[in-house]
Amino acid sequence: MEDQEDREISKMEKMEKVYKTMSTSGIMGIVAGCVIIAAGLATGIMMIISGAALLKHKDKITF
Repeated sequence: MEDQEDREISKMEKMEKVYKTMSTSGIMGIVAGCVIIAAGLATGIMMIISGAALLKHKDKITF
């Protein structure tokens, strides 16, 4: 009887470890997504500013 209870406890501990690992993995995915979105947004803003500066000084640019 105790052996079966020990197995069930062991199984529950394993399931808890799996659950914690999966939740950590999900959190890391969300964090990575947020970082990528922020980097993309910052890059886009910098490109718009750079383009605006080029348009502002287009009469001074010669080829």
